Amino acid sequence: MRRVALNAWRRDDGAILVIAIIVVTTVALVTGAVLSQSGGNFIATTKLRDVASTSYAADAAANVAINHLEQGSDAHDPGASYPPSPWVFNDSLDGAGCFGIDGDGSPRDEIQLSDIDPDGDANAVRVSAAVTCDRVAGTGIFGTGVGVGAEGDGRALTVLQDGLTVDPLGGGNDNDFLVRGGIAANGGIAVTHGNLYTNSYVWSTSCHPGDIVSEVGDVQCSHPPVPDPAAGVAANLVDVPALRKPTGCTFQPGHYDDAVALTSATNACSTTHFLPGDYYFDFRNDDPDNNGAMPDGPNEWTINTTVVGGQLGDTATPPGACVSPIDSASAEGVQFVFGHDSRIVLGKDAEVELCGDHLGGTAPVVLFGLRDGDAAPPEQATLTADVVDLESSGPGAGFSPATATGQLDEVDGQVITWTIEDTDADDGNGNGNGNGNGNGNGNGNGNGNGNGGGGSSDGAGVVTLTGFAPSDAVPDGALLTDATLVVRHREDGDDVEDLAVEVTVDSASSEQTWATSDTWREDELDVTELLAPAVHDGGVGGDLPTVEVTAAGSDAVVDIDAVELELEYRPPSLRAQAADITFLTGSSGSSWKGSFVVQGSTYVPEGGIDLDIGNQNAVVGFRWGLVAREAVIRGLPQYPFAHPVVSIPEDGPGFGSNVTAVDLRVYVCADQATCSSATGEPALTSRVLITDPTDQPAEPGRRRMKVLSWSQQR
Repeated sequence: MRRVALNAWRRDDGAILVIAIIVVTTVALVTGAVLSQSGGNFIATTKLRDVASTSYAADAAANVAINHLEQGSDAHDPGASYPPSPWVFNDSLDGAGCFGIDGDGSPRDEIQLSDIDPDGDANAVRVSAAVTCDRVAGTGIFGTGVGVGAEGDGRALTVLQDGLTVDPLGGGNDNDFLVRGGIAANGGIAVTHGNLYTNSYVWSTSCHPGDIVSEVGDVQCSHPPVPDPAAGVAANLVDVPALRKPTGCTFQPGHYDDAVALTSATNACSTTHFLPGDYYFDFRNDDPDNNGAMPDGPNEWTINTTVVGGQLGDTATPPGACVSPIDSASAEGVQFVFGHDSRIVLGKDAEVELCGDHLGGTAPVVLFGLRDGDAAPPEQATLTADVVDLESSGPGAGFSPATATGQLDEVDGQVITWTIEDTDADDGNGNGNGNGNGNGNGNGNGNGNGNGGGGSSDGAGVVTLTGFAPSDAVPDGALLTDATLVVRHREDGDDVEDLAVEVTVDSASSEQTWATSDTWREDELDVTELLAPAVHDGGVGGDLPTVEVTAAGSDAVVDIDAVELELEYRPPSLRAQAADITFLTGSSGSSWKGSFVVQGSTYVPEGGIDLDIGNQNAVVGFRWGLVAREAVIRGLPQYPFAHPVVSIPEDGPGFGSNVTAVDLRVYVCADQATCSSATGEPALTSRVLITDPTDQPAEPGRRRMKVLSWSQQR
């Protein structure tokens, strides 16, 4: 019995059931876990896809904004309008934001982008986005910093006496005349329309604060007069350089004194290039001492074409036509020094850019009105001939001595004598009543004799003198105030004609006859206007002039002791700028459509600046400060004032600064057809650095875009 019971206990029928239950339970648990994990993965995948979609949308929106900043008016945003094209944002005072102008006329600093789906995934969540833009302080054309100014205190514009007048028309009388740097104006500031805007201080003896915007809040309208900030700065020139004749289209450094010829020469060229170096412009066309040395006319150089001074740059027209010392340490430029009342007039098509030397951070003075210097006192010179030719005609005529070297150079009793003998014929005889005929006519009765005077045969002696030269050379560019030919002579004889003299220069001549005298006398011939061009151009000497003294007669003795040219002239000199001149004038009204850029300082302490900036978008810029007696600058509504008219540079290139930085903030709206910064969730921030070409106005598509940071919001 015991064995049977033991066997029964050891049977496995129940174990199978237990195992089945365990297997089923395990499978159920595993299946449930797998199903649970799959459901979680599905949910996670869906959420991740939504996150990726919004992330991609934020990236895409930021890239769209960067493209708008690069392309400016060429982005053609349907929700925006723009200032006059071509336009890009560089934080100028043109009324536009980063993305142009909104429909209500306010700056457009936010763009809204609907249904951003860069992958085109139909299953992705619907996402819209908005991007805002804020300028980074200290960048743009009004970048911070005092800059590098000749005055040392960051001053860009100094008016020494008669005040500053600005009239930036346009913008509903809210246009801004831009200056980058400080302003000091003795004589007051008058703002006729719009505003005077600077990123620095404004000091004036009188002004209206409501017309002036100072970013630093320093506007003083009762400031004491300021002294000349460049009184200790000297021009490069110490002496008058070599005289140059304005010919061709490439000019050499030197002295130019003929405004009429300079105007004609430069306007005959599409582009005139003044090579690097120092130039002295002291026009004498309107000088009382001109006396025909050059054409009469005003002492003003009128420019109607392109004029470039200094090392040539990369562009054909300003700015960038010459290498700026602000941008290049190797820049070789010009200094244009102006004397007395010499001045510049910009014609309607004038395109002018003048670049100075790079001086290691010191402002080069490119346009310099001389502060000191007087007209040179008159000087005298007596010229005698090196070459004397003698020519005689007629029977028995001749010179003594036969050669005349050294005989006529001074009053010393060493004379040239021309003699012609009496050539009358023998008397004739006649017989009988009536007339007796010989070689003359005579009357006689019967066998009387009739006597007749012999007929005469005239001769001439010509003294030709050339090679006139002074003991001390007359400098080129001298103005002849008086020139007199003096001849000391004496005549004797029964039949001597008046002494004739002729002075010839090229094809022009002056003639005179002098009565004979049996005692020594000096006669004079004024040849000032005849000789003035040759003296000015350095042409006296050699064959210029030619003097002929002619004696004639049939029974004569003519003595000549001396033939001299007595000159009085004013040599060229460095003359101070005349008081109260208008040194630089632009075409009046809206006709001027050119450019005027000075890459360096303009210093005209006695000169005025009077510019009508009219019908153009081109640049007018005094890029390293302006010092003048007076400044009057008007701008018609067509002119955008997109760059400071007067500026001082930072330690780097650009009109003020050519670098603009902005902060972009992207907001996204999931499952929304529209989005704004007010309704969206922050998704991305980015700082973008924009660099415009050196010395070029910012243009669409010609900007370097650099992303400084790119941060997704988690």
